[in-house]
Amino acid sequence: MKKNKYRLKNFIITAYDKFYFTWETHLAIGAKRSGNCYIIGDILLIDRCDREEAGYLILEFHEQLMKLPVWNRTRYFCFGSNLRNVKTDKRFLNYLKLKQAKEDNISTGNHKILKPGIFQLGQYKIMVEENENLSWQTYEESNKILVGRCITESGILFIGPKLYDRYESQTKKEWSDKLRLMPQWDQTFAWSHWKVLQNCHQEKEPEKSSSIARSPKNMRIGITKNIPFSKEKRPKKESCTNFLSLNLDRLKISNYHFPKWKEVWDRLLPLVIDAFLIGFHFFLLFMKRTVYWSSRIIEHFRKYRKK
Repeated sequence: MKKNKYRLKNFIITAYDKFYFTWETHLAIGAKRSGNCYIIGDILLIDRCDREEAGYLILEFHEQLMKLPVWNRTRYFCFGSNLRNVKTDKRFLNYLKLKQAKEDNISTGNHKILKPGIFQLGQYKIMVEENENLSWQTYEESNKILVGRCITESGILFIGPKLYDRYESQTKKEWSDKLRLMPQWDQTFAWSHWKVLQNCHQEKEPEKSSSIARSPKNMRIGITKNIPFSKEKRPKKESCTNFLSLNLDRLKISNYHFPKWKEVWDRLLPLVIDAFLIGFHFFLLFMKRTVYWSSRIIEHFRKYRKK
């Protein structure tokens, strides 16, 4: 069977055919972990580790990793354990492995037309507007309602970050009672929070990087990883299609201004880890010898006192 290997961050992704994929990564000294992967639409789902065996040293693994082409079969990736089944609220990968997804004929594209309305998803109120813009609300405490946006990608609903909060004259019980009367969300087959979705590709440095980097607003993005909306004012409406790029790409803008340092760090990190492990090994040997000779000296003095 022909195998094609790719590089995705610190993972080696092996493609055996259109449906069977595996991942592996380095672990400690001369060991590696591996597991299965699945492609849903434009997202690579990385399953939990199910194999641990002998492998390369970290430098050897890093050299092998850098020789591989970059993963280009999907735009995004995430860990499958972070996705929940909309119907059962259990791990989505369990649902996928049981092949129930094929029986339900799930749609993995973004072409599906969303029906306007207000729906329930766990403790969230999901609202679909006529223009298919998605938003969420949830009750926090003391009549405080949190409000944010959602996106759909490859048939999965992602709960976006909080944009602002407001106060309503209702208790948590009243909120929960009204929420239970709403129809269950069923317009996607899985859901999660937006932070679990990661971009597979390293974006190029923007042309106006220097002006962007000096903007206090964007400096706050790089440090706090929050959307730069004022809490005092509600945000202007944005198209839901632009929300994913705003949150996955612009939030990482602080990484664009130090590409050389990042390359140096990526090369030095394996050496630093190996040096630390070797030093720790010698430290353990030193402590072992110290304890041994200390016990010998104590035993010698005990025998001397008896005499």
